[in-house]
Amino acid sequence: MKSPPLAIEFSRSRLKLLTDHTGAEFPLDRQADGRLTPACRERLLTAVPQFLKAAGWPANSPAWCAIDARGVSLRCLRLPAVGSEGLHQVVQLQIESEFPLPPEALAWGFRTLGEPQREADGSSKQTVLVAAVKKAVVEDYAGLLAAAGIVPTFTLAALVRAAFVPPGSPFSSTLEISSDHCELAVVGPQASACLRVLPGLAGDADPAGAAVQSLVKTIRHLALLPKLYLSGDVRAGQVLASQLGAEVVCELLATSPGPGRSPATLGLRALAAGRGHEVLVLGVKAAAAPKPVAPPELMEWGLRAALLLLAVLLFPALEALLLTAPLAAKVTSFQDRARQAEITVDRDLDFLQYVKQSQPPCLESIYIISQAAPSGMHLESLSLNRRGEMALRASLRNGDQVAEFRSKLIGSGFFASVTVEEQTPSPDHQKVNIRLTAQWKALTILQTLVVGPTLKDSREATNYPGKTEPGRALPGPAANPGALTNPVLPVARPLTATAPGGTH
Repeated sequence: MKSPPLAIEFSRSRLKLLTDHTGAEFPLDRQADGRLTPACRERLLTAVPQFLKAAGWPANSPAWCAIDARGVSLRCLRLPAVGSEGLHQVVQLQIESEFPLPPEALAWGFRTLGEPQREADGSSKQTVLVAAVKKAVVEDYAGLLAAAGIVPTFTLAALVRAAFVPPGSPFSSTLEISSDHCELAVVGPQASACLRVLPGLAGDADPAGAAVQSLVKTIRHLALLPKLYLSGDVRAGQVLASQLGAEVVCELLATSPGPGRSPATLGLRALAAGRGHEVLVLGVKAAAAPKPVAPPELMEWGLRAALLLLAVLLFPALEALLLTAPLAAKVTSFQDRARQAEITVDRDLDFLQYVKQSQPPCLESIYIISQAAPSGMHLESLSLNRRGEMALRASLRNGDQVAEFRSKLIGSGFFASVTVEEQTPSPDHQKVNIRLTAQWKALTILQTLVVGPTLKDSREATNYPGKTEPGRALPGPAANPGALTNPVLPVARPLTATAPGGTH
């Protein structure tokens, strides 16, 4: 296309359109759930086509459409470095595990940040920026634009404004300021990203007022980069920059004023021209606008009938000639696809095996704690992470129970170290409050343990006589055949007494 595509922005209160020559803005009325009211949709379906017709814009033309940050989730993920096709599947699997809604209910997209990096364990990881919003929000906009004769491609306005940030780094920190709301988008190093909708700020706001100070406090807490790019209300941006001081350097993004000329629409034009970073496209395909079907003329029907009759007469003679080459090509294509499918299946299998082998043994750790807990113990909090670090707060009857509990955890063979960080009596001196930290052993050692409830005698089984239920082994190699199982604390070796306060 010689001319740039149509640029559209859906803000909270305005619809902004920008062609290559002119722009326009239309007010938006929203319901309590944020969707457009029926009256607003009818008004836009009349006003938008009239504007495009007056601007000489063709029907069914493509458009870049930027939506506001309401309801959008923005995250940075560290994923295994794979090809472009495999990366889409990896991101989809990660969305299924980390987002509250399945990928089918979301309009989501992603783009990579920087080049893959080699980790300490020898694996290669890629930082990926992922944005997701409810599919119904984007489908609502897509249906409106399709009915107006526009074929949109959706992205996020908060990321589009970063097109005005000087190039050289995939990271940016931008703030759009308006009187009704502000949008803060931060994409920083170490796989950090945040997207926040903050209270609005007018240009005549008091610098010492509560609104300005609350916004300053939030920006200092969330802005991970030393430089913040401001857009929108210039006077409000100057007030905010004066309050932030030298701690956060602020720079105003220069944009030309005019109807429809917002930082988002101008950023879309810049990205469409190939300037700036890769566009993060939200994966929803808009329905094509309905095309009127004109009734064919009688001569056209006669021509179609003649061509159909000629095809019927010539088909037997041309069948052998026409089908030989396509059938041979199909056989070759099937063989190529079978080889490609074998490669894809092997790569996906390796990834799934990696996911299975790297899952942390959290349930086994909780089971060992439950079996080692003495009578009367009250657990207040428990924290586990993927690095094998455990921290818990609990109250026990006396110091002997604390020593017994720690000794059982050490004797389980599951933890490399168990330390009682704090041990204080309760105000009534009836209990002892403790804070205990522990570190799992290496995964290669834990894979040799068998953790879980077992039955000593098959006659003790109540549901299925004559059968026993074996303990659940941790993921990885087969469990050690000589491992012991203890019905009280079933681990690979029996508990051994350890003097209270010992270090391990």
